[in-house]
Amino acid sequence: MLYQLKKRFPSGSFARNVLTLMTGTTIAQAIPIAISPILTRLYTPDDFGIFALYMAIASILSVIATGRYELAIILPETDEDAANIAILAIILTFDISFIMLFFMFIFNSEITELLGHQEISPWLYFVPLTVLLTGIYQVFYYWANRKKHYREIGKNKVLRSTTTSVTQIGFSFGNSFGLIAGMIAGQSIATVRLGSCLKNDIIKNQFMINRSLIYKVASRFSKFPKYLIVAHTFNTASAQMPVIMLSSLFSTTVSGFYALTYRVISLPMSIIGGAIGDVFRQRAADDFVKNGHCQEIYIKTLKHLTAIAILPSVLFFFIAPDLFALFFSENWRIAGEYARLMTIAFFFQFITSPLSSMFMIAEKQELDLVWQIFRLLFAILSILLGYIYFSDANIAILFFSISFSLLYFISAVMTYRFSCG
Repeated sequence: MLYQLKKRFPSGSFARNVLTLMTGTTIAQAIPIAISPILTRLYTPDDFGIFALYMAIASILSVIATGRYELAIILPETDEDAANIAILAIILTFDISFIMLFFMFIFNSEITELLGHQEISPWLYFVPLTVLLTGIYQVFYYWANRKKHYREIGKNKVLRSTTTSVTQIGFSFGNSFGLIAGMIAGQSIATVRLGSCLKNDIIKNQFMINRSLIYKVASRFSKFPKYLIVAHTFNTASAQMPVIMLSSLFSTTVSGFYALTYRVISLPMSIIGGAIGDVFRQRAADDFVKNGHCQEIYIKTLKHLTAIAILPSVLFFFIAPDLFALFFSENWRIAGEYARLMTIAFFFQFITSPLSSMFMIAEKQELDLVWQIFRLLFAILSILLGYIYFSDANIAILFFSISFSLLYFISAVMTYRFSCG
């Protein structure tokens, strides 16, 4: 069906680029969803909880690694400046990952005690590797986005998803090892493959790279580390905070249920949202540079996202618990109840997240930082209220869902104003 739709649109058009990404992304996202019923029978909620805690730590630390310079790769008018930004981000990733490895060896016991779960201790040594792979992959990804290599991006997503899924099934030894090993394997293969696909661009631009230009672009785009490291740390921390807090305040079983909820719901919704967001970012950046605004493509994208999301969200609210029990076994019905509570938050996240790149395009990183601070505070307070006053994970997740919905609505208002120039 996607192939037939692609034939209707001219090469290079916004719709054609979205569909190109959707083809690969749909397959990539369908694979982990398809194997989830297998994984829920091979791994326990506790295993999912440990894996989710590991990923929460790695995700938060990955924000720091590149200095967020990879997000600036699509902005310069010349490939020369963009190539130097890419090299700068890679250098920072290696340096920071090495420092993290040192800290993990020195302070392993202290970090484990702070998290409150001894089972995470041996996996902390692998966090810097995940951070390194994530940073390099993001640099390659945004370069490919800049050069409109959407076909290669789509293929790479499928490769990453396939490798991760096969490894997680093959290494299911009765604990969370297989889940973590699969993620590392998928990230490694995908990074190497995307790098090899971009080798012609890399060879072409290697002579453009020199120290003085690296310093120049580092200064020119200094707002990215200055504001976005903090802002995106808050962003990632607030997204991962439910896992960390549910694990600490309730149990890894509760965080495991939540982790499956987030895995199953966020993946299919990001099939379309992620593809539209990637193409919107490139198109909006071009329009903003040329015209000083990108209101037209913003409104068009927002309408499409809303139309796509509203009906599935309503249906899912009513059938989520039964759906989870049917596909993942009755033992996972609680995850379906969590999914129902999170439906409204996922809806607002879907229609606003692809448009959030307006903070970067309009260079309003300082306002993004303020928004992210409130997002993290709301995440912490909402779950704490549910724990302190009700001692109920369901209430905590409901409060979290409501607070995030409000903040995503505020984000939509802000980014629309930015698009007007």
